[in-house]
Amino acid sequence: MQRFRFVFPLFLLLTACADYVVTLNNMTISEPKPLYQPLEILDENLRGCVSETIRSNLVTGVGDLEMLSCSYAGITNLAGIQQFTQLSHIKLDHNNLVGIEPLLFLENLRLVDITGNSEVACRDIAELKKLIGKDLLISDTCSRQ
Repeated sequence: MQRFRFVFPLFLLLTACADYVVTLNNMTISEPKPLYQPLEILDENLRGCVSETIRSNLVTGVGDLEMLSCSYAGITNLAGIQQFTQLSHIKLDHNNLVGIEPLLFLENLRLVDITGNSEVACRDIAELKKLIGKDLLISDTCSRQ
């Protein structure tokens, strides 16, 4: 029974400090998983939004990011977003998007909001609509490119 007096508080300490490095006598007992570092996101504004989402949601793996909200962020290019294969919800409304082709590679998408991006090609919107269905929120206008 004496052991439990020491082990139980130690267990509580380790579980309560999941986001910290815990050491005992200069030996690491527990340390948090490192946050995921996104690969090659070209658009600086998208990279910033993704990085902030990773930090706030403590995303440790590429497959852990399921929702992304980057409204009014000044994003023009989505290249690199396709690495997040588990994205199911993405808000990109009121940005400066020209192309949305990288979204076409995300098979788990269920809800996409690209309203307020009038320069997106109509053909890309049509392709995304086939993938998403009714949960695609779009502007009334698109580019005829």
